[in-house]
Amino acid sequence: MTKKIILGAAAACAALVSLTATAASADPWWTHGGRGDGDDGGRFYERVYSADSLIQREDRMADQIRRLSDGPQFNRWEAGQAWRGLSEARQQTWREIREHGRALPADDYYRIAQRLDGVERFIRQEAHDWD
Repeated sequence: MTKKIILGAAAACAALVSLTATAASADPWWTHGGRGDGDDGGRFYERVYSADSLIQREDRMADQIRRLSDGPQFNRWEAGQAWRGLSEARQQTWREIREHGRALPADDYYRIAQRLDGVERFIRQEAHDWD
């Protein structure tokens, strides 16, 4: 009976560690901003987002553009427009990374995400026109 209790407790601890690790890696997270006027000694906490998620999204979009460009779905102009939009978003991502590191403030993250949304809409529309 004691072995079952110990094994059950070990399994519960392992599950808790797994949940904690999953929660710790989720977007967004909070970071110390270093200024402000709260009760915490003049510090505030701001929500930040991982630039890595933007980079992964940009990489997936590049693969998609490459596939569509290789087939009949995109002509030369459409492929150029898609690559230009993606390139501008990537440049903005790396500018923000140089300024803030990999933890981007929410407004910068959402600005880049909206730009990527526009490129995705263009890709979907042009690929849909082919159907």
